Amino acid sequence: MKNWSVKSMLLGNSIASNGLIVLLGVLSLFAMYELDKVVNESSQNAVAVQRQMDADMMHDAIRSDVMSALYAVSQGQADKVQDIQMDLAEHADRLLSNLTENAQITNVKAYPSIPELCWALQGNMSKSPSNSSSAAPANRT
Repeated sequence: MKNWSVKSMLLGNSIASNGLIVLLGVLSLFAMYELDKVVNESSQNAVAVQRQMDADMMHDAIRSDVMSALYAVSQGQADKVQDIQMDLAEHADRLLSNLTENAQITNVKAYPSIPELCWALQGNMSKSPSNSSSAAPANRT
């Protein structure tokens, strides 16, 4: 083994220390890059969950609109049906908007069409339930 001088040992120690510092810096940059990706993905997931929760609430609101319309028609309160149709249109638009935005984030190719909403928005709600039951679209689950 060669005898090292103090000067050469200090120089070697300095080179090794600087190399470790550069290596740690590169690894830290890589870790920050990966952390940034994970935080962005987590943020997108939080927005998607929020939209999905809002879509679920709009689904419940649509159910409420349909039940209100059925009750209004059964009670002979046809004047309320127009307001209920406007509420239904607003809730359906918000539901479809949330689903479409989530489909874009999650790379879903397409959601199935919703003929039940189109049917309700075309004014078929004002018919009595006994007359329109045969014209109602099939329930797709």
